[in-house]
This record gives sequence, structure tokens and C-alpha cells, in this order.
Amino acid sequence: MFFSNLLIFAFYASIQAPVPYISEKIEAQVGQQIITSTDLAMAEEQLKSQLLDKKSPEVLKKMALNRLIDQALIKEYLRSANMEVSDQDVERQLNAMRAAQGIASMADLQTYLENQGSSFAALKNQIRNQMEAGQFYQVLQRQSIRSLTENDLMSYYQRHQDKFNSNFEIEVQECFIPLTNNEKAAKSAQKKYESNPKIFSECVEKISAAPSKMNNGRLGSFRRGDLRSDVELVIFSLNKNEVASIPQPGGIQLLKIVEKKDLGPKSFEEAKEEIQKALEAERLEAAREKTLSQLRSLTLIKIDS
Repeated sequence: MFFSNLLIFAFYASIQAPVPYISEKIEAQVGQQIITSTDLAMAEEQLKSQLLDKKSPEVLKKMALNRLIDQALIKEYLRSANMEVSDQDVERQLNAMRAAQGIASMADLQTYLENQGSSFAALKNQIRNQMEAGQFYQVLQRQSIRSLTENDLMSYYQRHQDKFNSNFEIEVQECFIPLTNNEKAAKSAQKKYESNPKIFSECVEKISAAPSKMNNGRLGSFRRGDLRSDVELVIFSLNKNEVASIPQPGGIQLLKIVEKKDLGPKSFEEAKEEIQKALEAERLEAAREKTLSQLRSLTLIKIDS
């Protein structure tokens, strides 16, 4: 589900890479919402840093524009339902995120973002989009998600036996390599510490820009369902002492598997909560796609060609 990601990963996902100056123009209009060339450039940069495989510029632009149109449709939907996210709501969320990351003040947060080549305004905009998506999901949940039965849960468990037989707990150490203005040096450091996990603590001590540096990069222990699905797909396939790189806006996140324990097959009772979340997420995503499709058909959308 939207809010199931760990805050520390959500925080990095909020940091936008710097966007080169471009001549401003209107790329699309969705109801009363305007999408500018700057909006599109920022969305492309964010997508580029999140995708594990490279896309052509044309495909990336199309994906970014579709994401922005979906966000605009959600804004229009919330506006018409008098459920808009206020500036005060965004400020409260910013403060909560700042405190959770151990950043003392908003001024320190702005300095941190600037050091990552980002901006406070970009972070506020990203948080607003996340909060609006959360509001939208809550509406969908109230309107369209029926109660799950024991049979629903058991059916899912039986269909996904491979998933529940692969039941591991991993302990993770992190080094976040900021791109700043020297991407070549960042890529060189990535290659060095990916290929030599024995000196990974050197990366944490000398390079890492993550708050976890204060704890030697240790993020704690995780099981499946604790992290973002794309992150889990990568790191649960690793063995002890192997390192994975996760592209993030503003930098490269290296994750080392410090310990990996095989907990044995997960029983139905043990898996119930995880199954509940997975089925709710599936149904919410289906409801989201259906509602956005309806909104597209009812909303005037103009795209600059």
C-alpha cells in the first residue's frame, strides 16, 4: 500500500536531482491544473533515478507526463470533493519527516537538501503529491474495498507458496553516495564498494550522506513486506556480505547484507497479516486504475503536441 514504505526510503525518494534551466511553457492542462515544462523535467529526473532499467528519452517523457496527468486528476478530484491538502498539512508532514530523520530544524533540512543538489520547494511539492495520493487512496478504500474473508486469504496463500517458503530475515547496512556535481566520482565509488564488501564501512565513514551514518550505516533487520517492493526484489536475492545499489534521486544508495537468516516456511497463520496487506494493496490499485480511467473520460485534458 502507498504508506507501507519505510520512512527512510521515502525520504530519499523525495529528494529531487537538480533540473537544468529550460524555457518555461505549458505542456498540458488537466481541468484547472497546469503542467509546465519545469514540472515535466522534474518528473523525468525523478523517474530516471527510480527506474532500475534505462528508458529512451521519448518513453521517459511519456511516462513522466502520464504520472503528472494522474496527479493532476487526483488534485481535481480532491478539489471537487473539498478534500484539498492545505499548506498547513504539508508543513506538519515536513516537520514530522524532519524530526524522524533527526534533523534539528527546518533550516538544517534546507541545508541538507541544498547539499544534495535539491531544493526545499521541490521537497514540499513532492510531499504534497504524496499526501494527495494518500487522501485519494483513503477515499477509494472507504468506497470500494470490501472485507476480506478467510477463504480469500487462504486462496492467496495457496497461490503463492513459493513466496512463503522463501522466508528470510536480513540485517542491512547502508551507504548513501550523493551525486552532487561529480557523478563520475560517485559512480567510481559505487563500483569500488559494490565489488569489495569487506571495506563497506569505509564507504559509510568517508562518503555516506545518510542519517544512518551516525549508526555505522545500520538500518536494522527486515522481513518481506517491510520495504518497498522494488527494493525487496533486489536485496532479498542477495547472500550475506553482498551489496546492491538502489538508484535514488540525488544519489546512489548501497545496501549491504550483514546477516541473512532462513526462518523456514511461513505458516498460513504467520502469513495472514502480510496476505491481508497484499490483497488490500492489489484491490486498491485496481480501484485506483478504474477511478483514474473514469476521471480521464470526464475531465478536459489538453496536451501540447
